[in-house]
Amino acid sequence: MMRMSLKGDMFHSAGVPWYDTLFGRDSIISALQLLPFEAKLAKSTLLVNAKFQSNKLDDWRDQEPGKMLHELRQGELANLNLIPHTPYYGTVDATPLYLILLAEYVNWTGDIQLVKKLEDNVDQALKWIDVYANMEGDGFAYYAVKSPLGIYNQGWKDSPDSISRSDGTLAKKPIALAEVQGYVYMAKIRLAPLFRKLGRESEATRLEKEARELKDRFNREFWMKDRQFFAQALDAEGVCDVISSNPAQCLWTGIIDQKYVKYLVNRIFKEDMFTEWGIRTLSSKEQRYNPLGYHNGTVWPHENAIIAMGLRNYGFINEMSLLFTGMYEAARTFEYYRLPECFGGLTRSEYGIPVKYPVACSPQAWASGTMPFMLTASLGIAPDALNNRLVINKPHLPSWLDNVQFNNVKVGNTLTDLSFRRVEYETLVNVSKKSGDINVLIEY
Repeated sequence: MMRMSLKGDMFHSAGVPWYDTLFGRDSIISALQLLPFEAKLAKSTLLVNAKFQSNKLDDWRDQEPGKMLHELRQGELANLNLIPHTPYYGTVDATPLYLILLAEYVNWTGDIQLVKKLEDNVDQALKWIDVYANMEGDGFAYYAVKSPLGIYNQGWKDSPDSISRSDGTLAKKPIALAEVQGYVYMAKIRLAPLFRKLGRESEATRLEKEARELKDRFNREFWMKDRQFFAQALDAEGVCDVISSNPAQCLWTGIIDQKYVKYLVNRIFKEDMFTEWGIRTLSSKEQRYNPLGYHNGTVWPHENAIIAMGLRNYGFINEMSLLFTGMYEAARTFEYYRLPECFGGLTRSEYGIPVKYPVACSPQAWASGTMPFMLTASLGIAPDALNNRLVINKPHLPSWLDNVQFNNVKVGNTLTDLSFRRVEYETLVNVSKKSGDINVLIEY
């Protein structure tokens, strides 16, 4: 139901009924979620977003060279230029997420030719990150709205009151979000091997150096020693010191220093953050908490999937399984098992079922990709098409899932059938069919 096409390329629209159009961030994330199942969609998503990549400055549309679009609207208001969504570029994260999708697509397909085709787009995106997003000159990626009809907060939590301090005051531009620094780190780390394949060795080394420096700076500047947690953001006046879900997404990107990981993981599973269905966007102890506030206390399935993948990456398998289980059991309460965009941040023990957010999109693209992405995390599948490998790392089926038969897993040009079976507390894997010479490595 979410499939759309534009300029000959397929992508997922963001959500029905409010956002049934091309969004950069939403189309990219949903394509990432489905990569193990359908890589062609990722390719077409990369191509359609590349066609709308900005090549100029235009404050009316919050547009800068190299930036990926936020949202495209068509119709009378757009045709008369009464709204800036023609397209509008008020997003800080679509550009690094675009680079991550490209790298992950190549991990699955080995399609280095697409990287060559999009090489100029990649260079322009990196330039935007290093020049235009680096507003304060400190190496962090910031946003600051310029359009009179633009979006004030330009991360995925884009409602006006979504970024704040513990005293309830709102963040002041320019704003650097925690998760966005993680996206930039991940993009540069993942692009470096691709640059080497293109013969750009010195630039690959530079990207890795910049990523390491960003990781050091992030762990130093965002860590709140007094709260033993990472800040939601930095802004014009300092640290946005609320306990929020934003830094938890950083687990997926790998930017969190190992010495802080256990504190972050322990904190997000405290009762003020974890509802037993999922992790809230904002702690219930914060001033702006509202269990039905769009980004200030609700549970977003897609974000929990990203966090689950991050928990997997850092080796917190039981916690990953706990999130997967909570979201599966939440899905059982919705018609067709269809997870909505978000639901209320009220606790399971108090209400028994997820409390609906009144105007949540359903279906919604990245909510629809939640279960596939969590399943991928649970199975521990890690492709490496450029090196002709498929790694299955510590697969773990939750207690409610006994068997998974995953057929036609395509890595490069090889198709593999994988059978996963839970035996007590272990998950066993059998490669039941393989057409090609790829090396399948199973790590328990």
